[in-house]
Amino acid sequence: MEKLCRALAEIRKTAIAEDDELTVNYVKSMYSKPISTLGESPNRDMRRPDWMHIMRAKAFVNPWMKASKSHKAGLQVVEISGRYELHVIGDWRPVFAEGRDLNQVKEEKTYLLGGKR
Repeated sequence: MEKLCRALAEIRKTAIAEDDELTVNYVKSMYSKPISTLGESPNRDMRRPDWMHIMRAKAFVNPWMKASKSHKAGLQVVEISGRYELHVIGDWRPVFAEGRDLNQVKEEKTYLLGGKR
């Protein structure tokens, strides 16, 4: 699985550099396939719920690690949603590299808490 993940990460990086959104979306679906095919469904030829839980746990720990790093840098963590969303108060750019690479973060939207719109 590690070799597959590394290969997909490299393909994704190349696709982003070449602005190939079709390949980027294909790689996203390829990341989710192992989890869905290793699950606890009796209709699957290969049942490895232990692997599925390990992969899910690793995916869910990513925003928690980012939240810890944010807190240590003085940002206030507001919300952690799912596997990808982290909402903080403060300027996160000095803490994280901005971009679409797997070790980078990107801003989805900016909003004011308790402020007028």
